[in-house]
Amino acid sequence: MATTFDATVLFVYRNETSYTKLCFERAPKGYATHCCFGGDETIFRRHEWSDCRRYARALASESLGTRYRVSHYSTDEKDWKLFHLFRLFDPDASTWVGFMAQAPVGDGCKEEFDRIHYSEGAIKST
Repeated sequence: MATTFDATVLFVYRNETSYTKLCFERAPKGYATHCCFGGDETIFRRHEWSDCRRYARALASESLGTRYRVSHYSTDEKDWKLFHLFRLFDPDASTWVGFMAQAPVGDGCKEEFDRIHYSEGAIKST
């Protein structure tokens, strides 16, 4: 992440207007933060712009039935913090989960994703 707003993104997509992004992003002051955007209706969002430079980063997205989703972040992949509870409309539509790198103001960025896995069951968050 070299330029402001460069980000590693976990993307949950239902359609052009129903999606969310959970990001590790370079803040305007130059350090990495976690943040989230989107969701048709936000029920809860933790307004905690943490400095992520000092520890490992992990992102997770969890489905709560067909309407609601929860995003989490972790510094150690054991202790998960609920970050964003939101609703995506059109519960009968398919939902895609993917990864991307974004560089909205720079010349591009290269991000690496590792330890990607899918599992069923709830994430235990604090």
